[in-house]
Amino acid sequence: MRSRRLISLFSRLGVLGTPESAAQPPLMAATTPGDQGGRFYGPSGFRGLSGAPAEQPLYSRLRSPEEASRIWTVSQEMTGVTLPAA
Repeated sequence: MRSRRLISLFSRLGVLGTPESAAQPPLMAATTPGDQGGRFYGPSGFRGLSGAPAEQPLYSRLRSPEEASRIWTVSQEMTGVTLPAA
């Protein structure tokens, strides 16, 4: 409960994003005309915790095809959703 209040406080202060702002990067990725796959969008503010959506560099582990494949597989296992690989 205490951590939830702290997160709410940081969201109100603009230090962290909100549930509404968290939806903006995937929406931008899905609707940007002419965009290509393999790009990552996230908040553009301090340490990617808040701010307007923008293209971000891939996390270091996702730059390796082997690691990206492993993360894809684990994500499918954790969610129970299977999607075709690009």
